[in-house]
Amino acid sequence: MHAPDPDPHPDPAPAPDPGCSDGLCLLEDGRFRVRARYAMPGLPGEAAGTTGTGLGGAAGLFTFGGDAPELLVRMVDNCGASGYSALFAGAATEANYSIAVRDTTTDEVRWFSAQGGASIRDAMAFTCGN
Repeated sequence: MHAPDPDPHPDPAPAPDPGCSDGLCLLEDGRFRVRARYAMPGLPGEAAGTTGTGLGGAAGLFTFGGDAPELLVRMVDNCGASGYSALFAGAATEANYSIAVRDTTTDEVRWFSAQGGASIRDAMAFTCGN
């Protein structure tokens, strides 16, 4: 069972303060808008709700239907060295999950997914503007 894709149209307008609310995390000074969805192996159906907590503007911590943190998503500005912003996601769960990230400077949306709680690393997730 694959995790469902997050909302393909997260609101493109950045909110004034980075952080997380209603399952949406604003990372890197609001440049990236992040949502996650998950599906638990062995359970029927797919769960869509998440809550998030901001961790200093560069990372968001998501919970999947409870209070325990289950997914950390971090955007890393590596523009000076590689010309890209990187995405890292690490799970403390066996859930299948999908992450939708919108780059508010380009309005590009990319989806990332993992099975069985695997980690995600994409060193060239988004190109940096000039």
